[in-house]
Amino acid sequence: MDIQNKQKSMQEEQQRIAETVSKIKHRIAVFSGKGGVGKITGSVNLAYAFQLDGFSTGILDADITGPNVVKMLNVNGQLFFFR
Repeated sequence: MDIQNKQKSMQEEQQRIAETVSKIKHRIAVFSGKGGVGKITGSVNLAYAFQLDGFSTGILDADITGPNVVKMLNVNGQLFFFR
């Protein structure tokens, strides 16, 4: 793939991401500079509680040391959606 095709592909991917993100009405960011304070536990519980109230939810686990959401939900290696 040449550079122009790569650039076009990246632009198309960025457009798809922008379109998808624009459909998200509300975002809640959970972060802390300290480890072990319950960020993942709180995030999973919030997503589950919102889902029980009829909302569609999703979690982006951006932990660079390892994705803990998949461990907590026991869904390693697969996409998981509350429905």
